[in-house]
Amino acid sequence: MCHVMVSSSQRTVCWRISVLLRLAVLRVASARSAESAALNHSGVRYAGTFRHYSPRSAVPPVGVGGSPVQSPHGLHGQDEGTGQFACRAGERHRLEGSAVVRGGSGAQTGRCSSPRPRRSCLSPGRRKGSGELRRGNCADHRSARGTRGERRGDQPRGSFRHHASSGTSCTSGRSGRRVVPAVLRVLSHVGRLEAITLPDDLVSRVEIIAIPSTGELDDGVTGEVLLSTPTVMPNLEHVLSRGVRWAHLIGTGIDSFPLDLIGDDCILTNSRGLSAMPISEWVLACMLAFEKRMPGSWITEPPKAWNIPSPGFGTLHGGTLALLGIGGIGTAIAERARPFGMTIKAMRYSDAPSPLDYVQLVSSIDELVDGADHVVLVAPLTDATRGLFDDRVFDLMKPGVHFVNVARGPMVVEDALRRALDSGIVACASIDAPDPEPAPAGHWMYDHPGVRLSPHSSWNWPGAFPAMFEMFIENLRRYLDDEPLLSVVNPADGY
Repeated sequence: MCHVMVSSSQRTVCWRISVLLRLAVLRVASARSAESAALNHSGVRYAGTFRHYSPRSAVPPVGVGGSPVQSPHGLHGQDEGTGQFACRAGERHRLEGSAVVRGGSGAQTGRCSSPRPRRSCLSPGRRKGSGELRRGNCADHRSARGTRGERRGDQPRGSFRHHASSGTSCTSGRSGRRVVPAVLRVLSHVGRLEAITLPDDLVSRVEIIAIPSTGELDDGVTGEVLLSTPTVMPNLEHVLSRGVRWAHLIGTGIDSFPLDLIGDDCILTNSRGLSAMPISEWVLACMLAFEKRMPGSWITEPPKAWNIPSPGFGTLHGGTLALLGIGGIGTAIAERARPFGMTIKAMRYSDAPSPLDYVQLVSSIDELVDGADHVVLVAPLTDATRGLFDDRVFDLMKPGVHFVNVARGPMVVEDALRRALDSGIVACASIDAPDPEPAPAGHWMYDHPGVRLSPHSSWNWPGAFPAMFEMFIENLRRYLDDEPLLSVVNPADGY
């Protein structure tokens, strides 16, 4: 590089340049080798070691069930070896405490930098400063959705619903379309990141970073999307202020989620509709078990009469099924009950028509429970349904009814249910959602002979979590392509 016929000072400069070039080449080769080794079989690339971002808290992210999630390399949120947080204020280097769900060598790494001015997902009253709502073309974001009836149309409550029936979406103030970043950053309260396998067309467009459930994030950590759960995370309000414009919940029920935090600039979606199949099967299993006296009809010794059960069996055929709620889950239950020859009626809190021509819609709770053999609760918990089933409503039911709750415990006045069980009005109560949850030790439902209690598990099936992640990935694709999202929640309605 440098010839002999030069001065001593020139030789020194050339030598230094040569050393620097060699070091640069070694660093590039080392970085490529490390990046290649970090790409695992599931397509998840981890920035540095598998240490999720944990800047100001040692509390790990939680899984869908609310408990700490174990990763292949230890507990999420724990540092390995150094005991140091990955990124501190003012530093500009790779976020080694993040988990970047991407693929390929061209994936962008997270860097500590000053956050760009972004919209806040928080409602105006929760923002710092003047509290003035900053918007682009989103001033009519809610009103553009239409009325409750217009929004839902012919679709049953509980099915996938597109965001903004008019086709509008939240946009920037500079153009008629929302500005989509080159790489969309997702902040995730949900563990199991190794279970998310992005399709090839998204791996270069999405970056998912696991964050803790408590404590504040450092100034450089921002994201346009939040992946969380209906269970309220202690730092939810803080995370929403970090540029979040869309929050997706891995779960369906949002009665405990602080909807008042969601401002007009933010879209909220959940996993509504994915549990319709397993829950409807669970309900039908309970109904059949009630009519066929299972497991009480099993024998462990010779009975008095060999082929005549005592008491005798019932049947679903010719019986009446009453559904409080006829969204995705209610519709799935009706579809499975119909082949048994049942008469089905339902009540819903909207002006949408019946999703099935053989399901009769009624307008009052009195009409719903009158003459029903099986009363099933599948509606969301709202002000209208809270405490709906009280002594008066139970007294309207015919004696010997089977009562099923796969919705929410607070919809039922439990003392009233207990009195109805003791009096024989309710012959059996199949409860998947008691109040409170979880039911504490000594709760009366554990010991009551007329109660079959389940730990809110009717939603479970082998494909539950994969289906939830697939729905999130589909919404990611729609968000990046500026298309309407699936399963949009209307905070005004509470579901």
